[in-house]
This record gives sequence, structure tokens and C-alpha cells, in this order.
Amino acid sequence: MICAHCHSEIADDSMFCTECGARVEASAASSMLHPSARVCPHCGNDIPADAEFCTMCGARLEAGDDAALTTATGPEPESAPDPACPHCGAALMDGAEFCTQCGSKVDASDVSQTEGEIETRSLTFEQPDADAEQYRADAAAAHESLNVVTPDLGMAGPVPVDKTALMPKPVPASGEGGGPVSPESLADKARAGANAPKKKDPCKIAAIVAGVIVAIAVVGGGTWAFINYQHQQQVAAEQAQREKDEAIAKAEHVVVIKVSGDGWDTSAGASRLPVHVEGTDSKGEKVDEVQYATSDGRGINLRQGNYVLSVPASPIAADGTVFSVSNTQVEVSFTAKDEEGSEIDATGRGGFELTPIDALEVTDEQINKAYEYASKDTTDGAPDADALKTAATKRRDDAVAAKKEADAKAARTITTADYTLELPSYWDGRVTVKYEGDSVVVYSKNYPKREICSIFVDTQGDGPMGDIGTSQMGYASLSNGRYAHVWCDRYSFIIAYANITNSTNPDDYYTYDEARELVDLQTGGAVHYDDVLAAMKDDDADANDLIFAQDTFFQDNIVSQIKAK
Repeated sequence: MICAHCHSEIADDSMFCTECGARVEASAASSMLHPSARVCPHCGNDIPADAEFCTMCGARLEAGDDAALTTATGPEPESAPDPACPHCGAALMDGAEFCTQCGSKVDASDVSQTEGEIETRSLTFEQPDADAEQYRADAAAAHESLNVVTPDLGMAGPVPVDKTALMPKPVPASGEGGGPVSPESLADKARAGANAPKKKDPCKIAAIVAGVIVAIAVVGGGTWAFINYQHQQQVAAEQAQREKDEAIAKAEHVVVIKVSGDGWDTSAGASRLPVHVEGTDSKGEKVDEVQYATSDGRGINLRQGNYVLSVPASPIAADGTVFSVSNTQVEVSFTAKDEEGSEIDATGRGGFELTPIDALEVTDEQINKAYEYASKDTTDGAPDADALKTAATKRRDDAVAAKKEADAKAARTITTADYTLELPSYWDGRVTVKYEGDSVVVYSKNYPKREICSIFVDTQGDGPMGDIGTSQMGYASLSNGRYAHVWCDRYSFIIAYANITNSTNPDDYYTYDEARELVDLQTGGAVHYDDVLAAMKDDDADANDLIFAQDTFFQDNIVSQIKAK
């Protein structure tokens, strides 16, 4: 049937709505359960007419509390022995939880039965056992909503109880005094209970809460998993970016610089240009090192950062050339986006110009410094520093020797208005020359008063030849019919003869050293004065060959060297 208060569907024999707790009017179904019954004035439950205590709430029933009896219709169930109250022995209704005579709570296990086993009998009315259980549950819920102690309608065994504890307290008639509650007041309570908020089943609430928690956990877990996934992806991306940035920061790049120098070619065997690199890379680390650049400007490898480049020493070319380097500092600053060593073009930021140093001006210090840096170059393809040092030293020494030769040649070259004459190199540093027009006189440097030879110009070709002491060595034809004549004293004979004859003429007096120097200069070292003296003393036939050896020397080194202008 349908509850008149909340319109919920309830069992046909329900006395209270199982949803709102409101009392349901007596029906034929309830009357069929008990052929003769009355209503408890305290809880509204149907009870036997002769009951002294309510079977539902356990309240004592007074004589004045009688309610109108209802007559049941329909067949009565098959009679069976009623159970007895274990406390007072009174007969109990089937399923009663309280004795109608003494009001004690009873349990199924405490109920006395007649001899023999009690057979389970079928109810003669149409209400099945399941409906009876539902009835008792509905009644218990209704009584609970009325704050009335609801007896256990189950068939549990008897439990000893304190009767006084279960006895209902007198209910004030007006809410303040004592006395029983009228059925109308009880009905009002029932209606108030029907309008009261439904009490939630704790199990259902717990299940709902658990379900919500699970749903939240599932949704939250999924959300957390998604957020965690995104976080992990972000962390991985940031880590990858950090690793990439780290790789870029650590990556070295080829820095191409501007360099030039005549004769400096590293592909031809020259040493590389030492470049001092000083600065700070992108990680803030200081850099102070020497690297080596090839003649095409490559070889410097740097991480991104800010640097100043300079050249501490010259490279050495394959032929030994040493260079001066412009005192220039090149600033190089760059960033890069590549992890690999990309090429950085720094040629537009200045460069180093190498200028070959004249071999005569190269110092030992420059050669040694260039060698020091070249020997520290351990990169692949570095040339032999020792060989380059040798080449640089030889180039310098050869230049010095050539310079000396050039200076000596210039010193021994005689230039007049009509001719030029280059004196023999054997005389370098040992003679002095005096000019007077076309006349030239050559003196010994150690003995300035002694003439080695003299030259004069006239128009006569042959002319006088002189004698054995002083004689013309020869002459050279000049332009315009003029001739240059070469004369000299034969010191080998003059000094030896004065020595042999013991001359007392002061002009014939020569020291031994003086005699050796003069004879050596006039013969170009071919004859020694001692040999001439010995030959003349012995009247040796070879004496003349020794004496006239100077003629041959002058013919070959003086007369033949006179060039007309």
C-alpha cells in the first residue's frame, strides 16, 4: 500500500511507514493477525485485549487505558501451543519480545515450550514470513522515530534484563506533569515524526561516502597522474634543455682570426703563430692559455665567452725568417646555439700582421723566444722546432757575413773621375787609401808611412818600367787615350838587401814585424819575408822567383781590376 504521509510504498500490514515513520491506520491485514486486539495508548501498537503490558513498547497498561477492540475477519491460523514467559510463566504471543503480563523482555532461547519439538507451522493468513520480518523492521523504525524503546522483533534467544530499566517512564500529559499520553498526542508525535527529516542509514551513508571517496580518489588519482605526467615531462624537458645548454657551454668552436705575413706559410713548414688567449668563458671560468693559429687564421678553439687575443712571439718560416708582429690586441666575444664546434668568424674584429725582420736585425733573443713557443706546439702537424731554430740562426749569420762582405767591398772600392778599382779582399782592414784626383795611394794600416802601391793617370802607355827596387807593376787603358799606371816598392828585396849589406841608411831601416807585414800584403800571403832573406843570403836561384812574386799578385788583383768609367 501507499503511505498517506510521504507516499512511499510500504507493506500492506505495516502499522508505521518504513520511510517517514508515520502511523498507518488499522487495516484488515493487522486485524487478521490478532482476532481480538486493542491499541496501546503509548505507542499505538495492536495488542491483545487482555495484555497488561504492550508487546512493542513494554508500557504497563492500566484499566482505563482500554481501547476499542477490533474484530478480525478471515480464517484464523491453525492453533499451536503458545510459548511461555520464562519469568512469570504467562503465555506469550508468537514473536513477542516483551511479556504481556510481567513486561519482561524475552529472548527466543529463554522461551519454554511444550513437551516435544516445536514444528514450524505455516501461517494461515496470506502474509509470508518475509513480510512479517519487514513489518517488524518497519515498526521498529517508526518507534525509533518516536523516541520509543523498540523491542527486538527477531527470534533471538532470551536475554536477562532489568524490568525496571525497560519500564517506560510516565509521560506528562501536558509536557510537564505525569500521566499517560493520550492516543491523540501519540498520533501527533507520529505525524511530527513523519514530517521530521529522515534518518540516514549509517551503512548507506558510509557506502556513499566511501564511493565518493573512491570516485574522488579515482578522479584525483587520474588528475594527479596527469599532472605528475606533465610535471615529469616538464622536468625532463628542463633537464634536456639544461643538458643542451651545458653541452653548448662546453662546446669549443673554431675561431677564425685575421693573420697575414709574407713568407709565412704553415703548409710549407713554418711554425704556427702563438696566440695568447685571456678571458672568461660563458660559465665564468677564467681562461689564460696559448693556442696556435695556422696561416689561414684557424686553430684557435674557444668556448663561448669574452676574450682578448695577443701574440707573444714570432713564428719561424721554413727558411728561418723571423717576424715582427703588430702590437695589437684582438677582442673576441661570442655566443653560440650549437652543441658542436661551429666556426666563429672573427676576421672582422681586427687581426695580426706579420712583417719579416731583416736577417741582420734579428737578435738571439728573438730567435730563442720564437723557438721556445714553437717547441711548445704539440698539435698534430707541428714542424720541427729545432730545425727551424737552426734555419733562423743560419739566416741571420749569413746575413751578417754578407753585410760584412758588402761593407768591406765598399771600403776597398776606389772610385775616381776616370776609373773604379776594387782592392783585393786580402787587404780588408789592413790598408788605408788616400785620394787626390785620379791619383790613389794605398798605405799599410799598421805602418801608415809605408806605401803598398800608388796609381796615377797619364797619356803615355808604356812609360818607364823602373828597377828591381821600385817598379811599375802594369797599366790599364782608360777612355780618351788615358792610362792608369800601378807602381810599388819591392819590400822583399829592399829590406832583405839592407839586412844582408848591413845598411846604415835610416831609410833602409825596417823592423822584423814591419818587413813581414809589408811582404805579406804585397804578395797576398804567397811569400814570407824570411824565405826571401834566406834565399838572398844563400844566393839561391829561387830568390828571384820569391822577389818577383809580388808582380804576379799586382797584375791579377790591381791592374786587372781598374775599370774605366
